[in-house]
Amino acid sequence: MIPWSVGGATDTVFRTFLTVLPKYLKVPVIIVSRPGGGTVPGYAEEIKKKSDGYYILVWTTPLLTKTHMSITPHDYKTFYLIINLVNALCWILVPKDSP
Repeated sequence: MIPWSVGGATDTVFRTFLTVLPKYLKVPVIIVSRPGGGTVPGYAEEIKKKSDGYYILVWTTPLLTKTHMSITPHDYKTFYLIINLVNALCWILVPKDSP
């Protein structure tokens, strides 16, 4: 499940990855998109799924930010990481003459 809109960067990266995944899993892979609500509705849906490995969720850095900005039914400890596909640096910058 991808909790982002179809056609965005996260969707594109994971759809590309999922084109090769069935070769290794030996089962078909169906992509479900659940955009909106700062990803909270999509992740809330994932929490209700049976923990059997047949429902895989895309986690992205903005979700970690969201859990610090508001109350959510999950945090990074709610899920189990199985693969890291992308490392995206996040910078905090100030003008170079800043104290």
